[in-house]
Amino acid sequence: MLLPVSGLSLRAYANLQSEKLAVMPYGTKVKVVSFEKNPTMKVGDIVGGMNEVEYNHKKGFAFNGYLSKYFPPEKRISAKRYSEELQLKHKTVKYSESKSGTVSNPIITEKLIVPDIQWHEAFYMAQQLFKFPKEFEFPSSKGKEKEIKLEKKFMKDSWVSELQINRKENRFTKIEYHYKNKGFNKVVSIYKESGQLVICNTEEIK
Repeated sequence: MLLPVSGLSLRAYANLQSEKLAVMPYGTKVKVVSFEKNPTMKVGDIVGGMNEVEYNHKKGFAFNGYLSKYFPPEKRISAKRYSEELQLKHKTVKYSESKSGTVSNPIITEKLIVPDIQWHEAFYMAQQLFKFPKEFEFPSSKGKEKEIKLEKKFMKDSWVSELQINRKENRFTKIEYHYKNKGFNKVVSIYKESGQLVICNTEEIK
């Protein structure tokens, strides 16, 4: 179950204007009573409908664009451990790790493939697993073909901390977080490979 960081509203009826019965925190496990298969609304840049769910002994409706069959990563869990936990219920989840470079300049690359996730799900997973700043919110798919957002405390002369968004015809092609200082490079990438979204983290020590 993947919910936005601020929580997801449980509403009395299947519309976003109805009474709010509760706010379900990020990571909450809920029981889905019925699914809305067809997208009927859009929240931000995410399309979905209203599922009937049960939470804390209450029944109501929640926007399914922020619901997921995959539980979110816990704080400080490694990508490898997270993949192992997911694989207990979802055998098609894949994780790989490779090492290159030299002893004095090692490069470690981790790849995580979680089938059938959407861009926003992959973004929140990557942000939690590989710890890029929470101030970077999930971007809109509409905009310039290449957009760069800098971390607010960005110091150009000594280091880099930025989110790069690549689009084509108002669709994402790649989202990357870049971090760099004098002795360390880190790139967290989200992109499609063979029709599936890949979360990739590459770290290089100089």
